[in-house]
Amino acid sequence: MKTATRAKKLLSLCLALMLVLALLPGEASAARPIGSGSCGADVRWSLDEEGHLSIEGSGAMANYSESYLPEWCNVNNSQQIKMITFSDGVTSIGNYAFKGCESLTYVQLPQNLKSIGSHAFDGCISLSQFDIRGLNSTNPVNLPDTLTSIGSYAFKGCVSLSEMQLPAKVTVISDGMFSGCTGLYNVGIPGAAAIGNEAFKGCTALQGLLIPDTVSFIGSRAFQECSSLSRTSNTAEAIILPAGLTTVSSYAFAGCSKISKLILPDGLTSIGDYAFAGCSSLTTLTLPAGALAIGSYAFSACSGLTELTLASGATQLGTFAFSDCRNLKTVVIPEGVTLIPESCFSSCTALTRLDLPASLTTVEVNAFAGCGSITVNYSGARENWSAISIASGNTALVYAGIHAGDDPEPSKIPVMVSATATPGKVTVTWQAAADAQQYQVLRKTGSGTWQVVSTTTKLQFVDTTAVGGKTYSYTVRAYTMMGWGDYDQVGLQVKAIAAIPLDITAVTADRTTVGVGQTVTWTAAAQGNLGTIEYYFRVYKDGTLKQNGSWSTSNSYSYTPTEPGTYTVTVYVHLRESAEEKDNITGGSVTVTESAPAEPLAISGVKADKTSSQAGEKLTWTATASGGSSALKYYFILYKDGTKVKTRSYSTANTFSYTPAEAGTYKVKVYVKDVAGTKVSKKSSGVKVTAGDSAAITISSVKADKTSADAGDKLTWTATASGGSGTLKYYFILYKDGTKIKTRSYSTKKTFSYTPAEAGTYKVRVYVKDETGTKANKKSSGVTVTLSGLAILGISAEKDVVNGVERITWTAAASGGTGTLQYRFIVYKNGTKVQSGSYASASTCLYVPSAAGTYTVRVYVKDAAGKTVSKTSAEVTFP
Repeated sequence: MKTATRAKKLLSLCLALMLVLALLPGEASAARPIGSGSCGADVRWSLDEEGHLSIEGSGAMANYSESYLPEWCNVNNSQQIKMITFSDGVTSIGNYAFKGCESLTYVQLPQNLKSIGSHAFDGCISLSQFDIRGLNSTNPVNLPDTLTSIGSYAFKGCVSLSEMQLPAKVTVISDGMFSGCTGLYNVGIPGAAAIGNEAFKGCTALQGLLIPDTVSFIGSRAFQECSSLSRTSNTAEAIILPAGLTTVSSYAFAGCSKISKLILPDGLTSIGDYAFAGCSSLTTLTLPAGALAIGSYAFSACSGLTELTLASGATQLGTFAFSDCRNLKTVVIPEGVTLIPESCFSSCTALTRLDLPASLTTVEVNAFAGCGSITVNYSGARENWSAISIASGNTALVYAGIHAGDDPEPSKIPVMVSATATPGKVTVTWQAAADAQQYQVLRKTGSGTWQVVSTTTKLQFVDTTAVGGKTYSYTVRAYTMMGWGDYDQVGLQVKAIAAIPLDITAVTADRTTVGVGQTVTWTAAAQGNLGTIEYYFRVYKDGTLKQNGSWSTSNSYSYTPTEPGTYTVTVYVHLRESAEEKDNITGGSVTVTESAPAEPLAISGVKADKTSSQAGEKLTWTATASGGSSALKYYFILYKDGTKVKTRSYSTANTFSYTPAEAGTYKVKVYVKDVAGTKVSKKSSGVKVTAGDSAAITISSVKADKTSADAGDKLTWTATASGGSGTLKYYFILYKDGTKIKTRSYSTKKTFSYTPAEAGTYKVRVYVKDETGTKANKKSSGVTVTLSGLAILGISAEKDVVNGVERITWTAAASGGTGTLQYRFIVYKNGTKVQSGSYASASTCLYVPSAAGTYTVRVYVKDAAGKTVSKTSAEVTFP
């Protein structure tokens, strides 16, 4: 399977290389250069129109940063770069040199390369190949042997990279080097001495990685979420950590869900927080001897873990260290451990055997919360057990069966507790036997012979095969390391009760006649006691299936007909525990007409949430209505002292809220109408509002810092307000020629600034509210904005094809302004920005679309005085 996968990847790589062959120097028609410059003391670069970036010269490249990117990113955006070649004299690749080159597929490295900088190829999502001998070589090599260092996050997010072999001189796998490389499945690190933080984080395809014995450090989150990682050895399907490793850092292997076997070195002294959390395939775990500190949540949610052994030594356990290991059955804690911390084994629901040392003195809160029935083998004397401090939340431990070190030899024959018959089943329980690994349940009738009916690790068995009316005897024997033991020869006797069979007795609808648009609910009546009954509904119209339900425990199902007809349902039932047992019934016939008579529309009441209030307090009225045809809608009119002050248009909301700013008596009148247009109305009682303790909010002015300006000049409005209760907050709405164009959310800042790009009249409206929610508002005078002499006369677009690559070239024509004009182009695809340029003297923009769509540009032009104008081009459709 791996061979087939690798073949597919090689085929894809060959196709990609064929595409870039045309970009190599020496072709019959050389591609036109579009930019060049210096990128080091003796290193220069050039980029041609086909996306070939050439780095020539000798010595080290310059280093760059997130805020200071290379020049080729400004020529026509780094997205154009498809291939990079170096001359052999170049000795280093700078920091951030090619970050975000999303179209880059191939890099030919120099043979004397010594270092690759941090983030050098970060985000190169199409990059699939490095070599040092060129595309035409029959034996390419990934990286040169001269390479000694690779910076942090150098290949982060290179999702197309599938294989990488690092030279032996690279001893540090730096932080985040391959993080997010989701396609990387094979990597070699033969000389590694340290693996940095997040080095392989999120490499979900990485299955195996040979970690050499020279590695003494593995950083935090180094292999986090490597969900396919299962081995670090060529001989075993296991994670074998190197002998010199003393610390496993936090989250180092968290979420590595394929790890089934883990071998830790004897010299290990620390396992960090969450180090192996979520390693759900891990089944058994033996921790090495010696002083070992286990961090919080270190092995939490290792749901496949069944057995845990801590070797002797002064082991320190962390809080929640083994929490939620839901299949963990056996735990052996060695001498030397004095404390089991908070929630250490919480939610280990399958835990049945716990070996505890005589050194134990303290069990903290919830250490065994959510655990079931536990048998404890305590190596100390029974009188010392009661001296152990056991905090709250440890019910399972408090009520556990205790076998102390000075106890007499415990019985290995299970003690029978009860055999209880209920319809369709007999429940048998017994006490745990010493050293029992599992149990056999035996059954017989009358004087017959004992027959094995079940093998289980639990202390309970439910017999669903017993025949009602017959009398049965039950007994249990235990299996230990010595084999199957003896059992109580008499056992417990019980008479079985017949089961209630699964059956549907009826299916009914909540009405027999209904109109289109009104919901019908069918209800099924079923019985059966051998498990959980689940229901499945199918709705038919005139015998034709209209809608399928799904299995659920709900015995009712609703449907809203959209056309007249006769509707029925067929209901299926089964028991969740035995899904093959089904029964069904059809019924609940409902005749649907075009419309059904409705109850008369009526309003039973309109109530306010309070009868008196102060100004600034919110009031809410609620109307209660019924009847009418289909959905009802509500219209509210608010009155103050008998004068209408506010209305709320028809909507389905039956509540209306208002915050009075003034004293008075407030009432609402509500109108309710149905789909047929029938209306009724009703008025509420009055709510008396007093003036309150605070002065009303007053906005004395909203002023702009100028009354006229040119486009590109900054305008600032200032609001002056007083009164109200507590701190005032301001909300601004900006209008151009009467149309709202921008808002600023409520804040304590009472100024608002904006730089108009177009001529027009600009105003703001400011809303001021206090801490009670009381509001006031006021509009500013207008500011007239005119255009300077700077103008964009037009933007033309041209499509052409060069060497089979389709391109768009936009050209902007501008005039006026002061001094030299500069142009900035932003490219949009289907309205979404796909490329953003910087201001430059060039009035053209070249773009190579990567997919079909409708493309436009918005061009910004500014002059030496800082005046700016902008314009959007006509649409260009590809293909």
